[in-house]
Parts: sequence; C-alpha cells; structure tokens
Amino acid sequence: MPDREHLLRITRRRGLGLVALLAPASVLAACSSEPPPDVAATPTAAPEPDVRQRAALDEVGLIALYDSVLASLPDADERRRAPLRELREQHVAHRDALDPDAVAASVVEPGDGEPVAPGLTDLADAERQAVKQRIRSCVDATDEQTARLLALIAASEASHVPAVRGLL
Repeated sequence: MPDREHLLRITRRRGLGLVALLAPASVLAACSSEPPPDVAATPTAAPEPDVRQRAALDEVGLIALYDSVLASLPDADERRRAPLRELREQHVAHRDALDPDAVAASVVEPGDGEPVAPGLTDLADAERQAVKQRIRSCVDATDEQTARLLALIAASEASHVPAVRGLL
C-alpha cells in the first residue's frame, strides 16, 4: 500500500489530469447572470459551436479508439488496462466540457473478418494528432473561454502521448 506522502505528491501527469478535469468548472465559473448578447449583433458567434463540436467529435473518436484497444487487451493485463481507462475517462471529460450532447462512442469488439484492432502505437499516434488538432482549434476559436478550454485539452492530450508510450 502506498504511503500517504506518495499519494499526496503531485506528478506532472496528475497535475495535467487535474487541470483537464477542472477545465469545465472554470468555464462554468466564468458564466455571469447577465443576459446573453444579441447573437445577430455578434458576427463571430456562429462559428464557435462548430469549433467545439468538431473537437467534441474528435474526442468521441479517441474514446472509441481507447475502447477498441482496451477490448483487444487481455483482462489480466491490468498494468496497461488501468492507466488506459484513466486516460479514456479524461477524454470523456474533454468531450463533456466541449459538447455534452456529442454522440457517445461504443465499444468496438474485434471479430472475424475485421481489421486487426489498433494497438498502443496507434493510440500514441492518435493522441499526438489530437494535440495538433486542438492547437489548430485554439487558433480557430473566436472567444477566449473556448480557446482556453481547447488549450487545456491540448496540454492534457500532450501528456497522454508519453503515458501511452510508457505502456508499450
């Protein structure tokens, strides 16, 4: 059993994970009781949902990829399964912060005649690609809160790359 000091030590991975989990709270805290501005008077209001929705759909794809990799691992391989489940849950939190109505991914079960299930290398590559996509999304964002949220998600996903590679 780990000692108390070990449990209280904040590693970079735990810190980034905490930031990713707290990002939705910071978005909610930024809300005010003032009525929303007139959307017709704000020409940049329309593109914003697209940026968030695209990013949320990317998260749905990552969740599905994690599900597929987890389904391909033996049940006894808890050394890999536990951290992958934790990373997957971070992507669920990202999706929910971006667009809670994004379609949930289903578990992909490998079967006869289907391509080989993706592996950890594919997962690390997908995470690296997701970081690039989130950075581009930050540039496309038209409001500060969305750009900040996307930047936090990009930082979280950047930490996933070495975490997944460490499981190879």
